[in-house]
Amino acid sequence: MAYIRYPIIGDTTHGDLRQNRGISHHFASSRLMLHVSYLSFKHPMTGDKLQLIAKWDDAWMHLLSQFSWLGIVPELERQHLSIV
Repeated sequence: MAYIRYPIIGDTTHGDLRQNRGISHHFASSRLMLHVSYLSFKHPMTGDKLQLIAKWDDAWMHLLSQFSWLGIVPELERQHLSIV
């Protein structure tokens, strides 16, 4: 994403060093802030469709609350991994 000037927060290889330092200092988070909330694929052995839904963890919830973005996608606002 860096090549189109949308670096991922926390990406120490391709990200923006100043941005990462600011986020780390202000939000106390030094991890990669990349999240896949929905993934669907066929099981390689059975062919059954698998759906994985991962809700935001505490680090994401803290970041969202700091920007007053809570409530934008309420179905992802609880830490939980479910396999359907």
